[in-house]
Amino acid sequence: MNKEFVIEKILKKARGFETEIIFETRDESLTRFGDNEISQNVNSAVHSADVKIMKAGRLFKFSINQFDEENLSNSVKNAAEALKFQKKDAKLLPPLRNAKNVKSEKFFRSEANLAPSWRAEKIGKITDFCKRKKTLSYGILTNGAVELCVANSNGLFSTHKESFLEYKVTVKDGDGYGCYGGYSSGEGLDFEEINRKAVEKARLSGSPVEIKPGRYAVILEESAACELLSFIAHYGFNGLAFAEKRSFVSENLGKKFFGDEVTIIDDGAGGPAFGMPFDFEGSPRKKVVLVEKGVIKNVVTDRNIARLTGFGNTGHSLPQPNAYGPVPLNVYMKPGGESLEEIIRNSENAVLVTELHYTNCLKPKTVEMTGMTRNGTFLVKNGKITKGVKNMRFTQSALDAFKNILEISDKTRTFGEYVGKIASPALKIKDFNFSSGTEF
Repeated sequence: MNKEFVIEKILKKARGFETEIIFETRDESLTRFGDNEISQNVNSAVHSADVKIMKAGRLFKFSINQFDEENLSNSVKNAAEALKFQKKDAKLLPPLRNAKNVKSEKFFRSEANLAPSWRAEKIGKITDFCKRKKTLSYGILTNGAVELCVANSNGLFSTHKESFLEYKVTVKDGDGYGCYGGYSSGEGLDFEEINRKAVEKARLSGSPVEIKPGRYAVILEESAACELLSFIAHYGFNGLAFAEKRSFVSENLGKKFFGDEVTIIDDGAGGPAFGMPFDFEGSPRKKVVLVEKGVIKNVVTDRNIARLTGFGNTGHSLPQPNAYGPVPLNVYMKPGGESLEEIIRNSENAVLVTELHYTNCLKPKTVEMTGMTRNGTFLVKNGKITKGVKNMRFTQSALDAFKNILEISDKTRTFGEYVGKIASPALKIKDFNFSSGTEF
């Protein structure tokens, strides 16, 4: 679909209004497998536009995914009529003016256009192995490309296009489960390593033991560490939460808050959590150091929050209007000096956690979280993984956890998608609170 043609048609039909358009194209193919057999091949192509029209302090927003002449005309006509009945908003900002148009790509055709036969060949390595070993494998291998365009009636037309390849596999070995995966946008995936880790975790997690609720030294693998990091970033460094004093940063900007080992950065244009170099209003997305050697340095802003706080606009607007405020969407934590394997070898007593899920925030100001472990939880004794542990529920302030970091691994892993990504090393943390156990 020709996005330029569609956007031009919308702008022409909305002439007389201030107009903003977010146009998204997503082409995706996936192969799903279970019980060591491929069960599904799916291809999808989705095109959608979120359109916002404004006039005399009033705003109306609509979404559209059918772009024929009649549907476009009716959609704009109905929006214009509905706009008359909207309340005026004295704080409403006009579309961005004098913006530099950006054409950004991290697109690899060889990654975006992979055939089902290629995916089947990769999946066949783990399914054949599990058949021989009398174990079971489940998972998804996905590839494709996403393009997002932000345009407005003041001449803005910025695009970002990105290919992706994502693989996740779960292995069942008796009563043990192990899971591992990876995400790539041009970097490539080590399928052999992903499969090996899933198989090994499944083997080690068999016949899991119960441990009592309490505080433990934990080693959070990168995926689990990213859960904590994402909650800290979204609840703490949100410019609106800062301005409304709902964030821990509100009273601690410029102060030492974490240890020297903690440096957290948001960078949409580079780094391991790269993404769009502009936000959903078209403002350039700036690199923002959130924490530097434990000192709280900055929050992220958009045009509204920049006006409210007097800070500069860092280019972190979500689609407007929204009640959430600007958030850091491309966050990474700087790594340390030891490998995850070395951290495990150096641990006398610890709990190794592969993933956290069902995570929720109980108290935003302290970023107190709760959730469950899954896909591999283990006891570490005298530097070795000794046995699997039944899954545990945790109730823990992410801020306190980051204050209690003992060791940081030397490599980060990236999770997420093109709009929002997060990258973290593995973390060893003392006094992590497991509040209850499970039967599985």
